Amino acid sequence: MVNKVIQSVAGAGKTYKITHELDSNKKYLFLTFTNGNVRNLENGLLESMANPTNYYVSTFSKFLIDWVINPFKPMLLPSKVREYKGFTNFQPVNDARLPGYYTHDNAYHYIDKSKSLFLSRISELVMYQKKKSKEFLTLVFNRMSKYIDEIVIDEFQDLTGNDFKILSLLMKQKEVKITLVGDVYQSNVSKSDQRKPAPYIGNWEEITQVLYKNFGKRIEINTASLRNSRRIGEGVANFIETHLDIVIKSDGRHTGGTNLIKTRTDAISVLNMNPTILIWNKKINVPIQYKSCTWGYSKGDTLELVLIILTSSTEKFLFSDSKNEKLSVEIRNKLYVAMSRSQGNVYFISPTLWKEVLTYL
Repeated sequence: MVNKVIQSVAGAGKTYKITHELDSNKKYLFLTFTNGNVRNLENGLLESMANPTNYYVSTFSKFLIDWVINPFKPMLLPSKVREYKGFTNFQPVNDARLPGYYTHDNAYHYIDKSKSLFLSRISELVMYQKKKSKEFLTLVFNRMSKYIDEIVIDEFQDLTGNDFKILSLLMKQKEVKITLVGDVYQSNVSKSDQRKPAPYIGNWEEITQVLYKNFGKRIEINTASLRNSRRIGEGVANFIETHLDIVIKSDGRHTGGTNLIKTRTDAISVLNMNPTILIWNKKINVPIQYKSCTWGYSKGDTLELVLIILTSSTEKFLFSDSKNEKLSVEIRNKLYVAMSRSQGNVYFISPTLWKEVLTYL
């Protein structure tokens, strides 16, 4: 059995593809990180007229509860964990130097005094089972194979930390086929464990080696089927490829390009077109009459027109002649997200000129 990784660029119609190309003779389990993506998948499946008895959609955390934790409650270690009665969003003490912290081999590391499991430590509890019992995950995967033919994991790049370790184990098991779909260049934009970054760093060749290392040499990597973005114009796609070294094409249905605003007058003209203003963080001032969002939180949005307020480092990286400027993976990926939101033009403005515009306004 060969598991798949499908690299999808921003706006390529990923959700449509994975919800409309199902085998009617197979049972599917769709997994994703956020409740918002769960709704998107459910809407896509309803639109596709797929038989609702042939699929189930869940967040990754709920999948661990329903398929890994609850069915094997009598086997869980430490043994006192088996007494859990529910789940809690309350955050446990994570600093070993503080009172109330328990080590990994203590049941209260995973449950509170009311015997509720900490949802933030579900993945950690699963990995503890693997460490203590060689047969645990074998039983889990065998049980899955009796009910599921294929697991499709959407936005897989968002799974980090212990979630990522479990993803690696899923990809290497041989009982159920796994298909991962997502965009590695949108990793470290939203993460399932904020303390752990995703490992997809560097250029595509380096990322490919990360995929093989963590998911096994026998995986099939597909970079062709979801390369064309239905959202952005050719000019924006070419700009992303040239400056961020990310392979992305436009399917031609939109004609947007990129423009660097150089004068206050031009900035006011763009603002009069009512763009969505994308900012690095909320510390950047935007007058209340304009729509705004951070680069990272715009992930998943499709917008008509975008104005990106650059930082000093990204302005130098994109528009100066200096070849010494480098971007961290986090900044590059968030900039890529911001640049790939617009169906129309993408306008850039320097932080210095933006301050001048604010003073004028």
